[in-house]
Amino acid sequence: MKPTPILVNALTICLALTGGVHGAAAPTPDPLFDLQAIRTEPVAYEVLETETVEGIVFEHFEFTSRMTNNAPERVYGIYAYPEGGRDLPAVFWCQGGMAAANRQFPRIFADKGYACLAITLPTKLRNAHRGAFDTADPKSANLTLLARDQLRGVTVLSQRPQVDPECMGVAGASYGGFFATLIAGVDPRIKAGFSFFGAGHHELGS
Repeated sequence: MKPTPILVNALTICLALTGGVHGAAAPTPDPLFDLQAIRTEPVAYEVLETETVEGIVFEHFEFTSRMTNNAPERVYGIYAYPEGGRDLPAVFWCQGGMAAANRQFPRIFADKGYACLAITLPTKLRNAHRGAFDTADPKSANLTLLARDQLRGVTVLSQRPQVDPECMGVAGASYGGFFATLIAGVDPRIKAGFSFFGAGHHELGS
């Protein structure tokens, strides 16, 4: 999808308005997400490749999303920021169609002075996202787990030394817009959100 100035500028304005907001309220317990664990479990961030292009630093990295059968599930991502940046407002970008992470939107926001992170969601979950939401076990349902991986991505973003953790936003398009809306509503660390064409397979309950 070709980025539009409306999409980028709307989130940019939202984040600018939050620049002076500090001291988020304590999170309310959530029935689906253990936000305390999401925020505090070690992410074991590992940089795989770093490249600076026209003043923008790109880090290709992996982090631990969760432990399954005592083994870490590793998630790949791309993080971009202006070279030398510190205490930057930041954007977590939710990929449209749950596509693999690429440099497109991290570059767009980094060019505007923001730090930005996009991740590749686990293949097995990505392939299952079109199935019906499991109401009998919602904590383990497909969309819940996909959202949790992205909330862990917000944790990664909040821990990067270039980022002001009190000035983070979330944005996404298509299925990414769906997740951006969910994340903005559930995560008190997020101060601004923008959903561009948030949708899903409503007839399947997803």
